[in-house]
Amino acid sequence: MLAPKWFKFYGQEYLSDPKIERLTPTERSCWMTLLCMASLTEGRIRFLTVEVLIERSGVKQDPYKPEEWERALGVLKKFESLEMITLEAKGDIHIINWEKRQETNLTGAERVKKHREKKSETKKEDLPEWLNKDAWEAWEQHRKEIRKKLTPTTTKRQLTMLEKNKSNHVDIIEKSIANGWTGLFEINDRKKPSTNKVESKPGKYSKVGEKV
Repeated sequence: MLAPKWFKFYGQEYLSDPKIERLTPTERSCWMTLLCMASLTEGRIRFLTVEVLIERSGVKQDPYKPEEWERALGVLKKFESLEMITLEAKGDIHIINWEKRQETNLTGAERVKKHREKKSETKKEDLPEWLNKDAWEAWEQHRKEIRKKLTPTTTKRQLTMLEKNKSNHVDIIEKSIANGWTGLFEINDRKKPSTNKVESKPGKYSKVGEKV
C-alpha cells in the first residue's frame, strides 16, 4: 500500500492572503480541492474539467438554485486572473510556484540537511546587541563555504571570545575570513621590547664556579 500523499499548507498565509480574501466560499472550496489534486501530480493537473472540480468541491447542481453553480463555472479563469494558476493550451492546470513552495526539487537527504541547517543556524534576534551582524553573517557564510558549518557549541565559544574583544571583533572576523581560517583568534598588537643585550651562557664544558 502506498503511503498517503501530503503537501505543505501555509495556514497563516491562507487566512491573510489578499487573493484568498477575494474568493467566495465556493471558490475557496475549489482552491483547496485543486491543491489536494495537485499534491498527487507534483503541481500539474491533467484532464480536469471545471465541472468535475466543482462537483469534487462539494457543490451540486440545483435546478431550483442554479446561481451558485453558474458562478462557479468561471472559477479557473478567476484563479488564472489572480495569478494562482496557469491554464496551458493542452488543458493542463499548473499551480504557480508549486515546486518552490513544496520543495519538490529536493531529495529526501537534501530536505533533512536543509532542516538541520535551519534548526542550528543562529537567528539574528538571538545574537548579542554589540555584535556586528553583517560581519557575523559573513563569518557564517565563510564557514559554510569551507564546509565547516558552525555548531551551537562553537558559536557560543566564539561569541564569548569576541565579547572580550568588542572593540576590534570585526577585525578579528575579517582577518580569519581573509586567511581562510576555521577559527577566530585575538589580534595581539603588542610587540615585545627589543634589547641589544646579549646574555652569556655557560659553555657546555665550563667548570662549576668558573667565570665565563
